Amino acid sequence: MKYEINPKILKRIKNVKQAIHEIEIWYSKKPQKRWQYWSLTRFLSLQGVRISEALTLTWENVDLNNKTALIKQLKKRKETMREIPLHPQVIEALEKYNGKREGKIWKISRIAAYSFYRKYGVNPHVFRHHFAISLLKKGIDLETIRRVLGHSGYSYLKVYLDLNLEDVREKIEQISLF
Repeated sequence: MKYEINPKILKRIKNVKQAIHEIEIWYSKKPQKRWQYWSLTRFLSLQGVRISEALTLTWENVDLNNKTALIKQLKKRKETMREIPLHPQVIEALEKYNGKREGKIWKISRIAAYSFYRKYGVNPHVFRHHFAISLLKKGIDLETIRRVLGHSGYSYLKVYLDLNLEDVREKIEQISLF
């Protein structure tokens, strides 16, 4: 089935690639001083996590050897953990860190993150949408996307999709009684 991406979501993510490109250039001019925002950008755009999940991530919850991270997620005031595989470019970014690897990885406030990304015409959550849509465009199944994003059900994925009548008709016509 071919998914049509919700036009409202597409409008929100139109600046993501340009913002990432500009942040990469910005970082390359002073890598030691700009590592925090650069690596956070890579993490958000390649892992699809929420900004709150990223900003609470600690070095203790990252296993670079096994290429995984434990993400702390608040659901209905209850804390749960989900393990995610780390993208190779995220691992590369985390390995470039020169300080003590303890406590929070990004010592950035939520307000500071929103302010930083606003300069590039995006907000931190748009990276999550971009990630989800990239997976959909690659034909990744909805169960995998649901699990990676940490959603409890498929209804949350509706925001990314806009199935048209022809997509539905095609699937219905494939059903056979015999």
